[in-house]
Amino acid sequence: MFIRRGIWERRVNWCGPDFVWCVMYVLGLSLGVGSSACLLRDGKVLFAAHEERFSRKKGDSGFPYNAVRFCLDGAGILINDVDCVGFCAAAACSGSLKGGCGGWVGLDENGGVAAGNRAVGVLRRKLRYSGRIEGVSSYVAYGFGSYFGSLFDGAALVVVDGVAGEYCTVLGCAKGLDVSFLKAIGYPDSLAVLYRAVCDYLGFCDAGSEYKVMGLSAYGRPVFYDDFLRVVEVSEDGYALDMSFFDVVDGGFVVSDKFARLFGVRRKEGGRLVQRHKDIAASLQRVLEDALLAVLKYARRLTGCDNLCVSGEVALNCLALSKVVGKAGFKSVYVLPAPDEGGLAVGAAFYVYYSVFGQKKRVGFGSAFLGPSFSDEDIKGFLEREGVKYTVFRDDRGMVSAVARLIYEGNVVGWFQGRMEWGARALGARSILASPCGSEVRDVLNTGVKHREEFRPFAPVVCDDDARDFFVLDDALFSLYEFMLAVCAVRGDKRELIPGAVHADGSARVQVLRRSVNPLFYGLVKEFGRVSGVPVLVNTSFNDAGEPIVCSLEDACRSMIRTGVDYVVFGRFLIRKDENSLQKGWRSERP
Repeated sequence: MFIRRGIWERRVNWCGPDFVWCVMYVLGLSLGVGSSACLLRDGKVLFAAHEERFSRKKGDSGFPYNAVRFCLDGAGILINDVDCVGFCAAAACSGSLKGGCGGWVGLDENGGVAAGNRAVGVLRRKLRYSGRIEGVSSYVAYGFGSYFGSLFDGAALVVVDGVAGEYCTVLGCAKGLDVSFLKAIGYPDSLAVLYRAVCDYLGFCDAGSEYKVMGLSAYGRPVFYDDFLRVVEVSEDGYALDMSFFDVVDGGFVVSDKFARLFGVRRKEGGRLVQRHKDIAASLQRVLEDALLAVLKYARRLTGCDNLCVSGEVALNCLALSKVVGKAGFKSVYVLPAPDEGGLAVGAAFYVYYSVFGQKKRVGFGSAFLGPSFSDEDIKGFLEREGVKYTVFRDDRGMVSAVARLIYEGNVVGWFQGRMEWGARALGARSILASPCGSEVRDVLNTGVKHREEFRPFAPVVCDDDARDFFVLDDALFSLYEFMLAVCAVRGDKRELIPGAVHADGSARVQVLRRSVNPLFYGLVKEFGRVSGVPVLVNTSFNDAGEPIVCSLEDACRSMIRTGVDYVVFGRFLIRKDENSLQKGWRSERP
C-alpha cells in the first residue's frame, strides 16, 4: 500500500492496493504586530484571519488565539490534526542606529530560523500542540508568501520592509519550486523606517499612518526633493540612509533635530495642515518612488526575470509600486492582499509546505475571502434576539435591486456578505458603499461616517468589462487591481461622472471585480450602473476610525451606531438605522 502523506506516516485503514490519500494540514502563524493565522490543506489556503478582527484592537500584537481557533473550527479539526506549525515572529527595531551594511551584502542561506527550545516550548504551551514546529525568518516568509501565492513559474523576489530579521530590503530569485535569496541591505537602512519617521514628523503618530501621508502627497509639490536627497542617497543599484537625520525613542525611529533644521518645525498631532506639510509629503513620496525604482531595476538586472513578486510594508504604498514596476522593466507583478507583517502567516505556511516537506503541486493563493461568514439562519436569529427591525428579501435579485436604488438615492450602505476579507482592504464582503456621482460624498464619508481627515480619498469598484472605459489600466499591474493594491489614472472624460472616487491628482486606487470572484457584489455594481448610468461604486472598509474592519454581526451594528451609515445589508436582511433604537437598546457593547 502506498501512502501519500504530509510529514510522517499516519495510521490509516487499509482499503485496497491503490493510493490512500492522507490530507496534509499546515498552520501558519505571524507573531508580533498584526498577528494572524492561516491554515493550508494540501497547499491551498482554506482560512486566514488577523487577530485584530476578533479582539477589536487595531494592529493587535497578541498571540492569535482567536484566529487559530477560527481556522481549526472552520476546517473541523483539532490542533493535533495539524501536521506542522510554521511560525514567523515579525521583527521589531532593535533601538540602535548601528549595524547597517552600507550597501548590498550577499546571502548564503535561505532556510528558516532555528526554533529554539524556548520559542517552541512557548508555542506548545499556548497551542497545546505536540507535533512538529518550524520557525521561519521574516524575509523568507515574505518571499515564499509572495511567490507561492502567485502562479508564476519564475520571478524576481523583492522584500522592502521595516526590518525583516536583520535586513530591510532583500532580493531573491525563484524558478519552479526553487527559491534563493541573493542580496540584502541591512538594518537600519530601511525605506519603511524613513517613511514612518516622516509620518510622525508630519503629526501622524498612530501606527500604520503611512497611507495618510501617501494620500496627502497628492495635494503637494515635491519642492523639498533635493533636501530629501541629503537624507536618502539614491544610486543606480539602490539607496542608503544618512542615519544622522534620525533618533531612536522608545525603540522606534523619529527624525532628529538635524532633520527639523532642514525641513522646519515638526507639526503637532492634530495641528493645522499647511502647504509646507503637503509639499514635504509629496517630496517624501517622490524620493521613495525613486529609491524603490532603483531597487527594482537592480533586481531585474540581477535575476533577469520578467515577473516580480513584492512583499513587506512598502508594498502597501500602492502609489509608488504602480509607478515603478513598468519603469523597472517587469512585465507582470504579484502582491499578496496582506503583504505586510500579517501576511507572514501565509509565507510561513508556504515555506513549510514547499521547502520543508518538498511538496510539488502549486495552487497559488486564490481568493482573499478567507474569514468568518454567517448563514441566513445565524443572521435572523441574531436580529430577532436583539429586537432589530428588518426587511428580508426573497432572493438575491430583489435584494440587489433594492440596495442599488438606495445607493443611487444618496444613502450610505454597509455591505456585510459572505466570508470576511483577509488583508488591509475591504473587497466587497465587509464594505461601506456609496454613489461616486457627487463630489460631496467624500465629505460625507470622511466626516460623518469614517471620522477621519478630510483629504483622504476613497476607492472605486468597477466590473472588469467596464474597467477600461473609466480607468487607464496597466497590464503589468492587473493582478493588483483585484486586491485594491494599485493606483491608476481616471480617464479625463469620466472624472466628472465619478468625482467622489477621484483623488486630487486625478488618480484612483481601483478595485477591478470579476464575476467569478464575487458574483453577488458584481451583480450589485452592475445593477447600480443600470440604475444610474455609471457602473462604479465607492467602496471603503466597514469600520470607524481607529478600529479594525468589522468581523461579526455585532461589530457591524456597533459601527452603524457610531457612524453615518444609513442601512446595513446582512445577507438578504436589510436594516434601516432610523427604524431601530439601537443607540439605546444595543446590549452587545463591549466594556
